[in-house]
Amino acid sequence: MKMKNLVFALTCIITVSGTLPAAARGAYIPSISATGIETETARDQAGLLQAETEEDSFKVEIVDDLTVTTPYYSITVPDHWADSYTFETVDNFTGKWLKLFHTDPHTGFADGHLFSILLTEDEEYKKIADNDLLGELEDFDGNEYHVVAVFPTDVQYTKEGRNAYMALFKDAEDVLATITPAVGCEYDKTNPRFP
Repeated sequence: MKMKNLVFALTCIITVSGTLPAAARGAYIPSISATGIETETARDQAGLLQAETEEDSFKVEIVDDLTVTTPYYSITVPDHWADSYTFETVDNFTGKWLKLFHTDPHTGFADGHLFSILLTEDEEYKKIADNDLLGELEDFDGNEYHVVAVFPTDVQYTKEGRNAYMALFKDAEDVLATITPAVGCEYDKTNPRFP
């Protein structure tokens, strides 16, 4: 009887895992390109084409190759970043993340984490290694967020990609200084390192 139950349980697991979206099965999902557009083909292959919902609260819009706009703020990157960076957004229990990466020129995918901007309502960000509080942001609904820069704590580049990565990484402070609040939001910069 125990063997019969075990076989049944394994059959259910295999059947269910075969119907899960690719992301739930651990498939690689491509990063958004510097233009901010994932190809529908890649998303379709990963099984991720779905309608937007109201929960998609941290979608990024691209004004041009050098300006990234979120519902809360925008940033501008230097000219030499064009076609050299990618980003992704994450909205989870820690907050709203905009993560920027160097792009491998050979594959077009993320090569190394440059930095992240975190919007969070609590003080838990203080537990994150290598963070800098940039300021405070009040959104269009009156919600208050800490605006935090988070930097990588280990090597993010390959031997071949070191120079290209470092060319972007050295501009991190300049990019973070370009944070501009979205319409209806107020941003109070509190860190003199990022004027």
